[in-house]
Amino acid sequence: FNYPTSHTVEEVSSSDYSACTVGKAISTDSTGATKINLKTAGTHYFICGVAGHCENGMKLAVKVESSSSSSSTDKPSTTSPSTTTTTKIPDSSSSWSLSPVLAFVTTWVALCVMMVVS
Repeated sequence: FNYPTSHTVEEVSSSDYSACTVGKAISTDSTGATKINLKTAGTHYFICGVAGHCENGMKLAVKVESSSSSSSTDKPSTTSPSTTTTTKIPDSSSSWSLSPVLAFVTTWVALCVMMVVS
């Protein structure tokens, strides 16, 4: 994530993501340049912890699938405004890999721009 330091990146539970609950983050950062490695399959939830930002759409759910799960595509899919990005973790026989962080950062920047424009 690259963002103004007037925001935060907080990894939260599914229920805290749904309710935009701040203060119970799994991890948090406000440096303006947050790097998160998504190494485990499952859904990872992120919100901006600044009051009102999550409620206004600054939240992101990233679903990481293991390479053994069946999917119609290996490429990430994104929806908005409450964004879910799906990325497969390639196994050792995979010929390419797409960084889930790249999809994540791109979506977060788009959400930040939406907040500034609003």
